[in-house]
Amino acid sequence: MGRRGPSWMLKSRRRAVRPGSPDHVALLVSIAALVATVITLYYLWRSTKASEDSAKAAKSSAEASEDSAKASIVSARAAEESVKVAKDLLKIEQDREYDRTRPKLSGRLVPEPGISGPTNAWLEVHLDGSTPQPLLKVLLSVPTGAWFGRGGMLSWPSLMSSDFGFPGEPGQVPPVRPGRPARWRVRRADSAHGIVTAAAKCTGEDGAVWEDTEVPIFQDYKDSGAAAS
Repeated sequence: MGRRGPSWMLKSRRRAVRPGSPDHVALLVSIAALVATVITLYYLWRSTKASEDSAKAAKSSAEASEDSAKASIVSARAAEESVKVAKDLLKIEQDREYDRTRPKLSGRLVPEPGISGPTNAWLEVHLDGSTPQPLLKVLLSVPTGAWFGRGGMLSWPSLMSSDFGFPGEPGQVPPVRPGRPARWRVRRADSAHGIVTAAAKCTGEDGAVWEDTEVPIFQDYKDSGAAAS
């Protein structure tokens, strides 16, 4: 009996797995399972990678949002500081303008010869020409110690303070302007002298109000001309 070659072995192996045989079916099932496993693993890998990429993107987005939030907070604080500084500067400028436009007033006592009764002089309050606007109202508060008052005999400094409102005297029409003073009838002591400093609340034509405006009042007749100049 002669020796068989490789072709015989190949034929034998081919004959070992015949189509339709259980071994053939099992082989096909194994191959299909392997392919399905590979496909499943591939899609699992893709899904995992997509999830990782999504997680990284979400983390980056969160970090960017956090940075943006921090930047927004810093920006908001800077804006608040800027607004505060602007308000402070505006208040400073408003105060300067308020003081710049404050009325400059001075007072004097003017004799009224030939008048008998409780009054013998006029109290005049003059507005300086440098004041930007006329005054619609003046409320003058004269402290104690003045050598004049609203009426009655007066031989010594008054022990009472007095208030004088403009307009108040008959015939007086606002506004007070340079050369057109506010006037009130008063009783002046014969020995009146010196200067008394009163305080005035003034209202301008534009409605601006200045409180506690100092008004030096010259009580000696010889000083009247200097007070009005």
